[in-house]
Amino acid sequence: MATGAPPTTARAGRPARRRGRPPQISRDGVVEAAAQLLRTDPDAPLTMANVAAAAGVTPTALYRHFRDRDELLDALVGRILSDRNAALPHDGPWQDQLRAWILSGFDHLLAYHQLVHLVLAGGSCRWLHDAATLARILEQAGLRGDELAEVQVWVAMSFGGYVMAEAARPRTANISETYAALAQVSPDDADRLAPLVPAIFRAHEHAHERFADRMIRAVEAIVHDARA
Repeated sequence: MATGAPPTTARAGRPARRRGRPPQISRDGVVEAAAQLLRTDPDAPLTMANVAAAAGVTPTALYRHFRDRDELLDALVGRILSDRNAALPHDGPWQDQLRAWILSGFDHLLAYHQLVHLVLAGGSCRWLHDAATLARILEQAGLRGDELAEVQVWVAMSFGGYVMAEAARPRTANISETYAALAQVSPDDADRLAPLVPAIFRAHEHAHERFADRMIRAVEAIVHDARA
C-alpha cells in the first residue's frame, strides 16, 4: 500500500521552514556587536539595522533593550570609557598615571572615531568617570581647589581638541597628495610649507607620545610655580 510523503518533508527545491523562537541577544551582547562593528569597519554607519545584522538578530531584538539608537550609543560610550579606565594604573608617580590617561584615551577613542564628538562635546554624561579619574591624578600632583579645577579643564580641553582633530584627520592622506594640494595656496605659502611637509608627516608618527610628554611638563611647571 502506497503512502504519502511524511508531513515534515519540504517541497522539492525549498528549504524546510525553521520553527521556534527567533535568535535572542542580551543587552551586553548588543553593545559588543556595535563595538565590534566599528572595530571591523570604523566608517560603517552605526544604525540599528547594521548592528542587528552584525549580531545576527533582527532589529526588533535590539529594541527590547534600547529605546533608540541614541540610547545604544550612550551605552557604547559607557563601555568604551569603562574599558579605558579599567586599564589605567592607580598607583605610581602621577606623571606616569597622567601619561597613561592621555595615551589610553587616544587608543580607545580613536578606534571609534565616529563617537569622539559624542564623548567630547557633551553628548553623553559618561565622561564624568573620566573626569573623576583625571581629578584624582592631578590631586596626587598636589593641586587643590580652584587651581585643580583650572588645570583639569585645561588638560581635558587640550586633550579633547587634539583627539577631535585626530579623529577628523584623513586616514588615506599621503605626502604626494599634500605636495599637490600646495597648488591651492599662494606661491609664497607653498614655498614656506613645501620644506616642512616631510617633517609634518614624520611628526605624526610619534605625536601622541610627544603630546603626553609636553602636557606632563606643563603640569609640572604649574605645580612648581604654585609651590614657589
